[in-house]
Parts: sequence; C-alpha cells; structure tokens
Amino acid sequence: MPTYRVERAKSGRAACSQRGSARKCAEGACISQGAVRVGWMNRDSGSYGGWCHLACWRVPSKVWF
Repeated sequence: MPTYRVERAKSGRAACSQRGSARKCAEGACISQGAVRVGWMNRDSGSYGGWCHLACWRVPSKVWF
C-alpha cells in the first residue's frame, strides 16, 4: 500500500491540514471540489487522511529518494 495518495477532491468539505511555513493558503481554507490534494495513510485504520492542497504539501524526503 502506498504511504501517500494524490487525487482530485471528491467534495469541497475537507480543510487543508498543512501547518507551518509550508502552508500557502489561508487558515481554515477548504479544498475545493476537483482540486488536486495529497493525503497520507493512517496505519491504524488503513484509510487516507490529513488532506492538504498540492501547493501546500511539503514533499517528504522518502518521496524525493
């Protein structure tokens, strides 16, 4: 199973969860329907969560390598 998932948002309900200097959107901004978003896997449940805008995502070193 991949650790990260990139997809188009199915609805406009999810808020961008990025924090810190990597965040490029306004605080509490929702990810609009059809926008590209990135999420990571919750190992306990096996589902993806922690969605953020593709532009706000800080690429982890695991992905670079």
